[in-house]
Amino acid sequence: MKKTLLLLCFATFIISAQAFSQESEATVTQDGAVLLNEEEPLKSHYTISASQFDFESDQQAINYFNQINTDFVVYRPTLFNGKVNIYLQIKKQPDWTVDDWNDYLDNHKVKNSETPHQTSK
Repeated sequence: MKKTLLLLCFATFIISAQAFSQESEATVTQDGAVLLNEEEPLKSHYTISASQFDFESDQQAINYFNQINTDFVVYRPTLFNGKVNIYLQIKKQPDWTVDDWNDYLDNHKVKNSETPHQTSK
């Protein structure tokens, strides 16, 4: 009986955590900038699709995004689920709006419009 109750409590915790941690999806423009949805409130966590980068390995994706991380934006690829997590450091710029973040992201593009990514072959 204790195991069933414990399992039920654990399942409830997991479901609650997933409900509160819903992620917002951002898009990547044709010129390679991340674009946050201006219709939604600002969040600190977004995702973009990893498929548009054509990485050959997890390590290649990690190396690529480590080169473009900034003091205000951190990228963490999770290729096993096909996403790149984007963490905005909103505590460093608490007065910035979604428009301000979009301007910043436009000036710090995630990819070059000519090539999907730089390979290290």
